[in-house]
Amino acid sequence: MTSINLLSHISLNSKTIISIYAALVASIALIWNIYEAIIKNKGRLHVDASIKFQIIAHPLMETTTRPIINIKVTNRGQNSRYIQRPSIETNKLIDGKNGFVYVSTDDYTKFPYELNPGSQFETKIDLHNIFNDKLSRLSKNDYFHIEVADTHEKTYKSKRISMKDALSSIKVKI
Repeated sequence: MTSINLLSHISLNSKTIISIYAALVASIALIWNIYEAIIKNKGRLHVDASIKFQIIAHPLMETTTRPIINIKVTNRGQNSRYIQRPSIETNKLIDGKNGFVYVSTDDYTKFPYELNPGSQFETKIDLHNIFNDKLSRLSKNDYFHIEVADTHEKTYKSKRISMKDALSSIKVKI
């Protein structure tokens, strides 16, 4: 009853209605601007990892292929992002850890690496080397994925790569 009595004392003239409407519109605009600023500054990196074959041609030797993990990181956001070196994360522990960074001797990229909006970073990892070093300790039912962190410490992951696919690429039986 008291709320009805309170409302009966408020006169809703045109100035009051316009003031309430203006306050409501200003509040909605403020909330929308805050939301847009958060979305605009949010990092949106896409990590794609797949097993491919690199052709190795040598004039004095037979042309061969080698399996590689091809890694592509695309900046789908509206701001530049700096990324750290890609790492490999496994579903099982290897030497007490499930993630490790593999540094290739033929990769001279300096990290952190700047990715402008819409640009792409691409690198590769020799699957034989990574298998001999770490992945040989996994079974064919295990999996791994590539993980990339930006300098805001947000991590982005690729889809899983099964060890079954990796093993068939390097023709190893476990």
